[in-house]
Amino acid sequence: MPPYNPVRFEFRFSPIPQDYVTCLQDFFYHDRRTWIILAAWLVVTLVISYFFLIGTFGGLFPGALVFIIPLAFLFYFVTGPSRVGKQAKKYSIYTSEVSWLITDRGVFIKNREEDVDLPWDEFIRAREITDHYLLFQKDNPRIFQFLPKRVFEGPQQEESFRELLRDKFQ
Repeated sequence: MPPYNPVRFEFRFSPIPQDYVTCLQDFFYHDRRTWIILAAWLVVTLVISYFFLIGTFGGLFPGALVFIIPLAFLFYFVTGPSRVGKQAKKYSIYTSEVSWLITDRGVFIKNREEDVDLPWDEFIRAREITDHYLLFQKDNPRIFQFLPKRVFEGPQQEESFRELLRDKFQ
């Protein structure tokens, strides 16, 4: 039997505003609730459009709704993540250095404001996206921690991290 080799990753990085934008865009794209809201808004828009076209509704307001509803969703879906990125630029806490210690036991995250110790059973799943790893929390799956891929020293270290995630979430 091979000797026990404990898992331990230590990372220090400063998030950049684009980290927040990229992660939120991916989150919105994969979030079922976002697509349900989009479908509901689309149905309402089509119904209003139908009644507007057959003349049941008259006036400017129903016609304006045909354009306002999709534009509102587009505003939320597209500009929401960028607005968060702008907020990250505005408040230095979002771009201050963060330390992550990842072990078999869990993830310990430290920034200048707080220390957070999250055992693995506090996470429900992980997702790899182009430039980040997202770890979703069990108590609210709409909350996640992100780890940029730029923190890895090389492909071997990143593959070891992937293996750890596979072990924890399969």
